Amino acid sequence: ITGINRRQRKELQKAFHEAQENENGLELADAVRNLLQKGKTMTVLLMLLLRPAEFHCFWLKQAIKRKDMELLVEVLCSLSNYEIIAASDSYFKSEKSDLIADIQKHIIGNKKTAQWIISKMLEAKRPEYVDADKKLGKAHLTELAQVLQRKQQKECKQFLAKWLVENAYAQIKHEMHKFSTSSGKTLASVVKRTMGKDEGSALILNNILKMAHNRYAYFCEKLRDAMKNVAVSQDVLIRILIGRSEKDLAAIVEYFAANNYGEGRTLRRCLKNTVRGSFRTSLLRI
Repeated sequence: ITGINRRQRKELQKAFHEAQENENGLELADAVRNLLQKGKTMTVLLMLLLRPAEFHCFWLKQAIKRKDMELLVEVLCSLSNYEIIAASDSYFKSEKSDLIADIQKHIIGNKKTAQWIISKMLEAKRPEYVDADKKLGKAHLTELAQVLQRKQQKECKQFLAKWLVENAYAQIKHEMHKFSTSSGKTLASVVKRTMGKDEGSALILNNILKMAHNRYAYFCEKLRDAMKNVAVSQDVLIRILIGRSEKDLAAIVEYFAANNYGEGRTLRRCLKNTVRGSFRTSLLRI
């Protein structure tokens, strides 16, 4: 299961179900549960057998169950528009409940700015082009300078939230660089100062900035921190290694080594040193 890709796993599940010797029509996922019964290795295998929408939906459910804003934002920031829509549909089918309503009830509460940001992210309308529009960037930065000069906190909060939610990551990255070069400040510091005590909104916007600036660094940082306290962070390893496995995991592994996140050790070596048993074997095969 760990040594094949998503399409092959789908074919394997179908063949397993249809096999003549499988008289009870047992699904492969059920067979895994019956064989292993518990443990993180079982979790890895079951996660690999999920369809992408089900996989992302699972982590959204975990975020709601744990009231975990950090997890919620990580999931939403790492998904494409198509994936957000598919995960939202999967959530509705399985829970018979609206995703944004449950997020507001269990995680966000009455924080209006955070409510608006998350609802806009779930609309899944963020542009996904990869080349920044320099003319648009200049217009955005001019408007930002004017907003900051007026020093109206409510206006600043609204502008930053709208700007960071409605623009492509490539566009945000370009404008982050231009802003830093011209002002000597970082957008992260502006967000922190502007959002003040609204920690939820600041967390969301800072994650957007990190993802826009360098998504490889974003995931490498989370993997590094997870392996510092692997006893409580095994879910992070599962979520990132499986979630990125057929997207950009190879680039993340390379970036991890090139930028010394493992202090001289590769990601593979870090995993070998911090994880044990069949759980380690399954992660290394991914």
